[in-house]
Amino acid sequence: MVKTLKILFFSYAFVCAIPAQAAEYFLNLGTLAYRVKYLVGNEAIDNQRYNGNAITASVGIRNLMGSRQQHALGFGVDTYEVDNQRLIGLRAIDYQYQFNSWLRAGAFIGAATLDSGLPQNGYYLGVNFSVLKILYNTDVLFEYRNGNGLARDRLLKDDPEGVKPDIFADFNVAAIALNWRF
Repeated sequence: MVKTLKILFFSYAFVCAIPAQAAEYFLNLGTLAYRVKYLVGNEAIDNQRYNGNAITASVGIRNLMGSRQQHALGFGVDTYEVDNQRLIGLRAIDYQYQFNSWLRAGAFIGAATLDSGLPQNGYYLGVNFSVLKILYNTDVLFEYRNGNGLARDRLLKDDPEGVKPDIFADFNVAAIALNWRF
């Protein structure tokens, strides 16, 4: 948790250091459906999938570049729940390309942490496309997110038995959100 707070603090400090006219800030609010799989070294559990829905929120900043400002490069932070555990995803590199006045597509890569009682961290990536300006600077965002190899030690007394010393989680998310750019 302390590392997550440090990352958020430095991200916020970086955002504050960028002049407002050079960047595009964004806020996303929406809903998602997820599927998560745990790999614990116990075949009965490894073959199960857990599905659910949650509310998602994201904030970040992108710098607009190119002759028509069609390229956007930045970073962001996502938060939502996966299997009743809070997930924070850091979009270390968030790139988007605007095809025309109404369509933008992009991808991101970074890291995610799952609050499972112990530090559980792994890779975080995704792709998205947006229908732009449905109302002023409000877009509709469709996104696929993937968390891979979120690992933690098997230390809790209610952890399932298994032969591996670690527990891994992989998840897939399909999200739809309203994206406010300012």
